[in-house]
Amino acid sequence: MARATSALSTVACDAWIVMPDHVHGVLWLQPNSLEGAVSLSAVVGAYKSIVATRWLTHLKAAHTGKHGRIWQRSFHDRIIRSEGELNRIRTYIEDNPRRWQEKRENLDELFKHM
Repeated sequence: MARATSALSTVACDAWIVMPDHVHGVLWLQPNSLEGAVSLSAVVGAYKSIVATRWLTHLKAAHTGKHGRIWQRSFHDRIIRSEGELNRIRTYIEDNPRRWQEKRENLDELFKHM
């Protein structure tokens, strides 16, 4: 856990959102003065490790009897190449809950007619 926390200490989080079934985030990787830059894979792995450990600890304490994996194996990344692209991505992230709710409402409406 200490290694995971260390990897995250070199990251600045710009825009982010945690959705019911996925996470979006814009991360700025800062070089660690002692060890150099940390990789995006190390950061994502650290985040997944910390969240999974805490979630599974919660499930165990709540005596749910549930366990298992909570993350898919990999992740999707993208290099942001301009200020305009960064602003579009920030807007996409900010609007994600609204779009998710609209999609959910549309599915609910669809299932009513089946």
